Amino acid sequence: MMRQLSRSSPNHVQTVDILSAKQERSQRAYETTRLDFEPEQSIVNELVVLSLAFKRYREPWHLQGLRRLIENLRSRPLPIYSGLRELADVEQMVLTYKDAAKVVEDVQNLGKDVADVTVSCILKLKEGFVKGQTFLELGYLRGFIAQGCFELAKAESEGKTPDLVALTKEILRMA
Repeated sequence: MMRQLSRSSPNHVQTVDILSAKQERSQRAYETTRLDFEPEQSIVNELVVLSLAFKRYREPWHLQGLRRLIENLRSRPLPIYSGLRELADVEQMVLTYKDAAKVVEDVQNLGKDVADVTVSCILKLKEGFVKGQTFLELGYLRGFIAQGCFELAKAESEGKTPDLVALTKEILRMA
């Protein structure tokens, strides 16, 4: 069996196994591994797949891939997310429009799956934080923002004005 590399794009390499004529004729089942990662795929998923593949097949290139990922992790700077920190800061009573725009940007950088996040929504959520004297850890902010913006958009579409303190406390009870 031969192994051939092909490139479909500069960041995307595929390994294709070419079976001999004898293997094709006898139609032997040959277990092969082909790891194919998208550039935007989570590094955690890539670590898991490489680890499981090494555990099963014991091929040295799996370890090389794991070493490469670990070196990349060491050289990456930690994310700052200054907008989220501003939102979570209990001592800062007022969030400016610029700070709220930074929060929206931070949430979008964390993942595109959170909808309805707008500057006005963030400002209302901060107001609910301040009035309700609520504290929330950074790790829970993304979920809180997603649920809060969803609830605010829903209330707005129904023509209602929600009580921000009650909304904040209700979302925190859900978590």
